[in-house]
Amino acid sequence: MISHRVAKAREALMWQRQARAADLSATAQETLSAPGIILARTMGRGPHLTRRFARLSDDLAQLDARAQTAGEPI
Repeated sequence: MISHRVAKAREALMWQRQARAADLSATAQETLSAPGIILARTMGRGPHLTRRFARLSDDLAQLDARAQTAGEPI
């Protein structure tokens, strides 16, 4: 049944989305903590951390879009 497959696909995407949101949250907490800020400044990791956050944020946005449109006609 097609509705069952769509529901399974959406469920899988939502699990992936939830995991990516957790990664994004953990990254923000680590980076914005006092030790994280000190480490980023002393090791020159600011640009790396910015790219990492942007990549995780983009991945999350793509998963959101895929989950919202799963099963909709093209």
